[in-house]
Amino acid sequence: MELSMLRTGTFGPALHLTLDRPEAGNALNEGLLAALDTALAANAAPAIVLDGAGSAFCTGLDLAELRNDAAETPPYERFARILDTLASAPALTIAVVDGDAFGGGLALACACDVVVATKTSRFALPEALWGLLPALAAPVVARRAGLAATRRLALTTEPVNAVEALRLGLADHVVADRAAAEGIARRQALRAARTGADALSSVKALFGRLERDPETYRAFALREIAARGASEAVRTRIETLSAAKDLEEAPNDR
Repeated sequence: MELSMLRTGTFGPALHLTLDRPEAGNALNEGLLAALDTALAANAAPAIVLDGAGSAFCTGLDLAELRNDAAETPPYERFARILDTLASAPALTIAVVDGDAFGGGLALACACDVVVATKTSRFALPEALWGLLPALAAPVVARRAGLAATRRLALTTEPVNAVEALRLGLADHVVADRAAAEGIARRQALRAARTGADALSSVKALFGRLERDPETYRAFALREIAARGASEAVRTRIETLSAAKDLEEAPNDR
């Protein structure tokens, strides 16, 4: 495993992961996929901040290096697992996009709970140019942008700028530069630390249930409301928050 391709550190209370193949646009080869998979699986922090070194966030899978039959775990299977982990981890996952997020890179960003982009960033699904399909990226991108917009991105292969990405829902914030993006990421990570892994995991499960099985969602929601209303831990948290003047002054949000 080539850990040097993935820089790990802390970012406030968050695990900070930096894709570090700037000479290759941070394209995902087997070594980087393995390192990212391992780091995500081992995470215990309340938030994860994912970004890229150099002038790109991630330009997708490294098609020249990836070989399905050459690795113990097929790279596309590993990539699918990474997308699932980013979406379902009991942590707030935050993508800081500063540069190009193409193909699998766009999928990585869209799998995160929050996407913060700089104004010079671009987003694209260019797989069809190589006769390939955005098979793993499509459902992840569509969850944010909808089927029609995702289909258009895949068919035209044209990049969209950060302002258009914000309009489509591919990004949640567009800011001037990386420093401003990191400021938003830090604030979100601090709030995630206050919220806690149990609550974050429960919120993700709630929306997962709504997406998978909307017909039974109402009954599920009512059971959850009753269970949490009877929880001593929940009552204590409500009392603590009520003592603050507003949510911006809640404990640990600094």
